[in-house]
Amino acid sequence: SPEEPVKENVFVETKAEEEAEAIPFFSSNTGVVVIKGGQVVNCDEMTVADILVEDGKITAVGEDLEIPEGATVINAVDKFVFPGGIDTNTHLYQGVDKTVPVKDDFESGTRAALAGGTTMVVDLVIPEKGGSLVDAFTAWKEAGEEKSCCDFALTVAVPHVTDGSKEEMEKLAKEHGVNSFKMFMAYKDMMMLDDSDLMEAFKHVKDLGCIAKVHAENGDIISENQKRLLANGVTGPEGHLLAQPEEVEEMAVRKACTLARQANVPLYICNPTSMEAAEV
Repeated sequence: SPEEPVKENVFVETKAEEEAEAIPFFSSNTGVVVIKGGQVVNCDEMTVADILVEDGKITAVGEDLEIPEGATVINAVDKFVFPGGIDTNTHLYQGVDKTVPVKDDFESGTRAALAGGTTMVVDLVIPEKGGSLVDAFTAWKEAGEEKSCCDFALTVAVPHVTDGSKEEMEKLAKEHGVNSFKMFMAYKDMMMLDDSDLMEAFKHVKDLGCIAKVHAENGDIISENQKRLLANGVTGPEGHLLAQPEEVEEMAVRKACTLARQANVPLYICNPTSMEAAEV
């Protein structure tokens, strides 16, 4: 009955006796493969087509492609053929709060990604406030090169805006191929930028020809709500939602869009959580 407490089963972790290993179907020594007659799904359209893969690379997509001698043919009629997915927002080395270890690292996280059809991840580099952006990028890159099972790229967070950090952003963009930087409007006293610094960062990202990413919330309001909730004895997971109501996220997204429009910089809002924010 509704009056009775809900009983939950105790979670028990189980592991397979023999650990499964994800093996890429295509590689540089796969040879020639033709995927025949599938419904090829792209960002702009879906068409029935053949796909020619040579030495691990797609070299042709079209109708009734000629099948090279010795090619492996895969019948994909009445099946969807998807490109590999790209997860643009992962945390596989460290999180914002570096005292809490991440649950998946570059190895376990990317193995899981490949098993689900994601063939590339974009991990977030999180420098210490006042620390070097380039040094943090180097540490993340080395960790990814050591453990990642799939392609990876890196976005770099900007926890402070100074002449030094702007010089490092330029170096990362011009010498290391970084094409996006992330700014935080939350995590007060840790990563949060005020409006002035956010606008300065946006203008610099624009000058570098990069994309600005934003974690759009209001760190000041969240901080006050957290203090009030804790004072009232609210310490459970319900406090997370109560401290971060939808209208606060909507307000932050609207502000981020306004500032980005004034700076004329391309803006990517990271993981909005409410319908109101998504509709801004």
